[in-house]
Amino acid sequence: MAGNNPEIYVIGGCNGSGKTTFALNTFPNISNVEFINADIIAAQLNPSNPDVVAIQASRIMLQRLKTLAQQKLSFAFETTLAARSFAPFLRECQAQGYQINLIYVWLNTVELAITRVALRVASGGHNIPEDVIRRRYDRGIKNFLEIYSKIADCWQVYDNSSKNQLIAFSNNRSQTVTIIQADSWNQIINYE
Repeated sequence: MAGNNPEIYVIGGCNGSGKTTFALNTFPNISNVEFINADIIAAQLNPSNPDVVAIQASRIMLQRLKTLAQQKLSFAFETTLAARSFAPFLRECQAQGYQINLIYVWLNTVELAITRVALRVASGGHNIPEDVIRRRYDRGIKNFLEIYSKIADCWQVYDNSSKNQLIAFSNNRSQTVTIIQADSWNQIINYE
């Protein structure tokens, strides 16, 4: 996407949206860069109970992101976008010549996110409490619209509710948003 400039792929979306699977299967460029994911780090630190090392895993992830940025290497990472804390980091990287590519994996209801997390837990995956899923779903959409989509050099939104479907995309350099699925896009931009 960016020629010779290093790139950052931000894979955003609520818990249960299928960020990791979707991104790795849909964007082959991501498989050519280091992919940093706090959940994977936690599972490596404590395979039998990754939840108890979640904070430690997040710290390791943040340190790895900073190290890769200092080395001017391309990389990808996953986030719910519920926190604003990645915004200053991304702006700093952008000022250093990085291209920021944002892929937002959306689910059309928070209830679907809750159901998917429950299915993940039933198959041995990690749990997220329902109140946290609800909070992150809400904040993630708002932060995507208000913060992260404005930072990104280009972004794409996919509806992963039933099948991977491109909803909208933008190259922020041109300030143009191309809408593919108007109903879904309107549901996102009118979210309250």
